[in-house]
Amino acid sequence: MHIASIAMAKKNTDIECLRAVAIILTVLQHLYILLRWNPHPFGAAENYLQFWGGVDLFFCISGFVVSKSVMDSIDLARTEGRQWFVVKAFWVRRVYRLLPSAWLWAFVMAHFGSLHDVAAPTVAIMASVANFAQYFGINMGGTTVYWSLSLEEQFYLLFPFFVIFVPVAWRYKVLLIAIALQFPMRREMGSIFWLTRLDSMMWGVVIYLFSRTPTYRVFEPQSLKTRTKAWGVSLFFVFLLIAVPGALDVVRFHVGLMAAVSAALVYIASFNRSYVFPSRALRPIMVWIGSRSYAIYLCHLPAYVITHEYWSRAALRTGLTFPNGTYTLRYIVTALALIALFAELNYRLIEVPLRNRGSAAARRIISVPESATA
Repeated sequence: MHIASIAMAKKNTDIECLRAVAIILTVLQHLYILLRWNPHPFGAAENYLQFWGGVDLFFCISGFVVSKSVMDSIDLARTEGRQWFVVKAFWVRRVYRLLPSAWLWAFVMAHFGSLHDVAAPTVAIMASVANFAQYFGINMGGTTVYWSLSLEEQFYLLFPFFVIFVPVAWRYKVLLIAIALQFPMRREMGSIFWLTRLDSMMWGVVIYLFSRTPTYRVFEPQSLKTRTKAWGVSLFFVFLLIAVPGALDVVRFHVGLMAAVSAALVYIASFNRSYVFPSRALRPIMVWIGSRSYAIYLCHLPAYVITHEYWSRAALRTGLTFPNGTYTLRYIVTALALIALFAELNYRLIEVPLRNRGSAAARRIISVPESATA
């Protein structure tokens, strides 16, 4: 069987729903950039409810999806001595998929600061080292979310080496040992261990490895075919994604616990049986949000900044001081409209066309050696 002929699995709509959850939590986490709360309207509840768990959910989804897309292809190519062609094709797809949109919105944000303020963050983003730049004290400003994208890009660079050089029988062991070593670590926000955490992505790889075994079907959560139970479990784990970062942040291993919660959700979604948010009315909306989650991730901060600039100037014209609650509803409606517009334009005009180009380039990379050796 040729590598180029491996069929793509059908789209996993449960995973798309989880992407929607992850990006909604991320957008909520950054609302303070839009509304400049002072004091925080949630009051004391803000100490117990946080939304940064969406990042860990994104990481776990990435580990699972990337493993599913490339691991079998690399393993098959090794039998023909052509694994590096598959790796190169994988990297090409990732470059086309991620970098054009990321650089576009980084340059958009660069227009909201002086050259002195935006030069270093922009270079760090283009070099895929925003997480390390942040650790070494570079103020990322409105591009602060790029630390997680840089970490994912670093994972995509290193993952093929793991697949090639770690024997199949050892992959589980290596990943679980690495997860166990990270789990008890106290990872303070902004520390190097916070900005380089890989346990969520490793959990995603472990889930995929498990999905290739006969035991995987034995442990399918078939009780979730009942909608009430599926809703209950989905909401319970989403609640944990919100509560653990806040209420349990005093616990040393709360970041490792977040990775485990994310893994539980991705495991349930991996079966693609509508075990996650089984609503005929809601799922199309969540799939739409999930399919555009990367664009929303990149454009929501620019939308927040543009909204704040517009309405704060309107407030000054009317003599109001800032911050105040007068413009809150207008802020939220404007920001949501801009996010939806920017995300849809990015998805249709940049993501889809360049993803198709990347897939075509990857197929050429894989097919050339096949034809040459035929």
